[in-house]
Amino acid sequence: MIVDDSKVMGMTTKKSLEEISPEYAIIYVNSGEICLNVLEYNHFDLVLLDIEMPEMNGWQVFKTMKQHNKLKSIPVAFLTGREDDYSKALGKLLGDAYLEKGLGIKELKEKIEVLLNNPVTMDESKAKVIENVLKESYA
Repeated sequence: MIVDDSKVMGMTTKKSLEEISPEYAIIYVNSGEICLNVLEYNHFDLVLLDIEMPEMNGWQVFKTMKQHNKLKSIPVAFLTGREDDYSKALGKLLGDAYLEKGLGIKELKEKIEVLLNNPVTMDESKAKVIENVLKESYA
């Protein structure tokens, strides 16, 4: 699933990935709320999540996913235009990957393949760090 409030970015990424990876079944949604609603009733192997979105940003979507038993095991890769040090550090700590928009489609596919073929197992220490960070308020 690709979650991005920019329809151009979301659809371009979706179509480009489908062209070079016909085995992928990808859906695009344009908001955090829709993402969570779709995840409630469907299984996905990976969520590519933008951070800057109106109403419910990527951090809030991530937090909600990780607090929900059914959703917390789904890998999340932040795919964002945010390049500030805070976002990079937090995104790398919380997510399974932190990818900046503008990454070439072949590079994106390689990163996705790594995530799908080598799922990150969460040890107790990382889970505890994530739990503590999620208790904090961040934007």
